[in-house]
Amino acid sequence: MAQKKELCRSKNGLFVRNLGWKKTPKGYSQKKFYLGREEPQAKIASLKLEQLWNAACRRWEASTLPTPQLSSKPNPRHKITTETISTPNRQLTAIHSIGVGELEFERPGKPVWDEVSLTIAEAIRNGEATVRVPLPRQLGQSGLAPPSIGQWLDQLRRDIPFIHIELLDEDLQFEAESEIKTQGTKLINQGRRMIFQGAGGETMHLALDEYIKALESKHVNLDGTVNPTGTAQVRQTQFLKECLSDCLLADLDTPRILAYQETLALRPPGKRVKRIAVRTARNYIKQLRHFIRWLSTAPGYSWKRPSDLEFTAIRIPETVQEKATAARTSRVQTYSYEEIQTLWEYASPLKRLLLLMGLNCGFDAKMIATLQPEDILLNQEHPSAREIQYQSTENDSWIFRLRNKTSVYGEWKLWPITVSAIEWWQKQRTQIEIAEDVSAFIVNQKGHAYDTPTAGNDRNMQIPNLWRGLSDQIRKDEDHTEFRKLSFGKLRKTAGNLIRVESGGEAAGVFLCHGTPVKSDDLLDFYTNRPFAKVFEAIDLVGLRLSPIWSSVETPFPEQRKRGGSNISQSKIRRIKSMRRQGFNLDYVAKALRITKQTASRHSQKD
Repeated sequence: MAQKKELCRSKNGLFVRNLGWKKTPKGYSQKKFYLGREEPQAKIASLKLEQLWNAACRRWEASTLPTPQLSSKPNPRHKITTETISTPNRQLTAIHSIGVGELEFERPGKPVWDEVSLTIAEAIRNGEATVRVPLPRQLGQSGLAPPSIGQWLDQLRRDIPFIHIELLDEDLQFEAESEIKTQGTKLINQGRRMIFQGAGGETMHLALDEYIKALESKHVNLDGTVNPTGTAQVRQTQFLKECLSDCLLADLDTPRILAYQETLALRPPGKRVKRIAVRTARNYIKQLRHFIRWLSTAPGYSWKRPSDLEFTAIRIPETVQEKATAARTSRVQTYSYEEIQTLWEYASPLKRLLLLMGLNCGFDAKMIATLQPEDILLNQEHPSAREIQYQSTENDSWIFRLRNKTSVYGEWKLWPITVSAIEWWQKQRTQIEIAEDVSAFIVNQKGHAYDTPTAGNDRNMQIPNLWRGLSDQIRKDEDHTEFRKLSFGKLRKTAGNLIRVESGGEAAGVFLCHGTPVKSDDLLDFYTNRPFAKVFEAIDLVGLRLSPIWSSVETPFPEQRKRGGSNISQSKIRRIKSMRRQGFNLDYVAKALRITKQTASRHSQKD
C-alpha cells in the first residue's frame, strides 16, 4: 500500500503527499496530491486523504474476488495416496499428497484511485464539507449482483463517513435518498416491533400510571399520606393521560414528544373551562418533561430518552383579550394605598389580622397557616440588638421563624397595630376548641389549621377564599364596583415592593425570606449575617406611611365579637353620617338613600 507518512514541501513551497496508486498504460504509478501552502490545513487534508485511501483499499478487497494460484511448481514424481483409519464410530479416509504444488488465493491487480475516490479526494484537498460524485458505470464487479443506487450510496457513506457524499445527478440523488429513507424506515419499524415484543407491550398510558404511583410515594407527609404537592402533580399527570393519545413506548420518539408539547401549548379544554389558562398549560408541559426524564431512568422500562431531544422554551399563545389585559396591568400587581384603606375599612377583625400579617411581615397564606405561638415575641427587646446594631426597647415586638418553602430564616419587627391584632386574636383563640394535633397560632373556628388538606387531599383554600369574599363584598358597594379582585398573595408582593422602595432590593429579599437576596453573590450568606437592622428600619418607615389608614377605623379589633353585620354598604353608611352632619333630617336622608328611617337613625347615632 503506497503512502508516505510525512508531508513533503516541494521547491515551490507547496505541501505534497504521495499516496496510493493510479492505473497507467505501463502499469501503476503513485498518485501525488498538492495540499497548498498552509501547514495546518495541509496536515488535516493529508490525514483525511489517508483515511480515504484506506477506505478505498477496503472497498477494493470487498468487491474483488480472490483467484487460486499455485505458490510452487509440482514435483514430476508427485503422488497422492490414501489411507483408511478406523475409529470407534466409523472409518475415515486420509489423503496424503507428496510433491503436489500448493494453491494460494490472491486478488488480481491492486487497489487504485478510481473516478469516485478521486472526486472525493479533490473535495478533501479543497477543504469542502460536501462532495457530489458520479455514479460508476458498473456497480457490480467480478460477477457480483449489482446493488441498487440507494444501496451503493448508503454503503459508500458508511465506508467514508468523514465527508458528506451526494450523487452528481440530481434525479439519481433523489431516487437514492428515497430508497435509503424507505429502507431505513423499514428497519426502524422492525426494530420497534422487536423491542416492543421483548418489553411485553409497554405503552405511554401504562407508564403514566406507574409515574403516578412514583409521585404518590415521593410526595408524602410524615404520616405517609400524599401531601398537597403530590396530589396536584398526580392531577396534572391524570390530565396528561386524558389529553394525550396513547402510543407504544417504542414509538415515543422526539417528533411525538414535541407534538405532545404543542398539544398542551395550544391550551386544550379542561374539566370546567373551555380553554386552560396559560399558567396551567405551562405547568402541564413542565409535568410532561418531568415524566420523560423519569421514564428514561425508571426501572423496568427499556425506553430511553432520544439523543436528539432538546427541551427548549415553548411559546404558549394568548387571546387578544388576554394580551390586552396583561398590557393594562403592571408587571407585578400590588395594592395601592387607597385599595389598602378600602380593604381595611370593609374587613372583619380576622381579615384585618390577615391583612396586617401580609403587609407587616410579607406572609402568604401558607406562612400564616404555619405560624406558631412561640414564633411571636411581644413587648421585649431584640435578643441580638447589639450584634445587629439596632436600637431596640422593651416595647418592641417581633416574629422570628423559618419560611417553610425556602427554609430561610427571617425576622420581622411588628407595628403597634399588628401587636393589637395579635393580642386580640390571642383572646379569641382561647374561646376556640383547638384540635389535639394542631399547634398553629391562627386556626379556623373548628380549631383546625388553615393548611389542613381537604377531604380530597387538595390544598386548603380557606384563607384565599376569605380574601376573595372580602373583595366580592367591596365590589357590591356601588362606590367600589370596579375594585380590583387581587389574590391574597398580592399582599406579600405589595409588602415586598414597599420595603424595596424604602430600602432597596437586598432588604426586600431578606424581608421576603428569599434564598439569595443578592443574586450576584451566592456565597454572601456564608460569610456575612443578613442585614435585619436594615429590614427593621424599612418596616418602621412603611408602618409610618400606612398609619393613617389604620386610624380610619375607630375600633378595628373590638373586645366583643360582632354577630351579623350591616344590611347596607359602608359607602351608604358614610353618606348617612355626612348628610346628618350637614343638617338633613332623617326623613330626607331615608328617602334620598332609599332606606328606612330606623336604619338612618341607627347609623346616625354611631358617630
